[in-house]
Amino acid sequence: MELSSAEGGDQCTSKHIFERLPPIMFHHFHSDTQPAYASGSITAAELDLIIVRVGRANVLDADVYIQRRADGTLLPHQTCITFDDGLQCQYKVALPVLQRHNIKAAWHIYTCVYEEKSPEQLEVYKYFQAQCFPNVDEFYSAFFKAAEQAHGNRVREALASAAAASHS
Repeated sequence: MELSSAEGGDQCTSKHIFERLPPIMFHHFHSDTQPAYASGSITAAELDLIIVRVGRANVLDADVYIQRRADGTLLPHQTCITFDDGLQCQYKVALPVLQRHNIKAAWHIYTCVYEEKSPEQLEVYKYFQAQCFPNVDEFYSAFFKAAEQAHGNRVREALASAAAASHS
């Protein structure tokens, strides 16, 4: 999608890929002084730029977005901001940006930690990858090398099967 802010930053003059601009979901953030530890992680300055480019008037508070969507008054260029998993980096990096723009977002809280089973370790794995490898490609290269050494042909067969399934 091509976005450009109109004078004053209040209008979104974009070529829409979608009939309606969907909510904008964010997950990982990092400070300007730290490297991104997850793919797609952005800084406060990048979040600020997204808000400016979309146009503050087009970024509705989450409750307003939900109400307008429900009652049919949501305009195609209006959106809201949502956050997935309630991560600490969202509160430390993104929340101050939202407060400067006076935006109320929707925060989706990760509830697996409250279940009786063991919590998901995905965030731990992402942190490990970022601390121990210069990039995600090198992590996966080392991972698959170790997996093939431990499990041989089963790894190659599983990867081939997954690739075939994704193309059907």
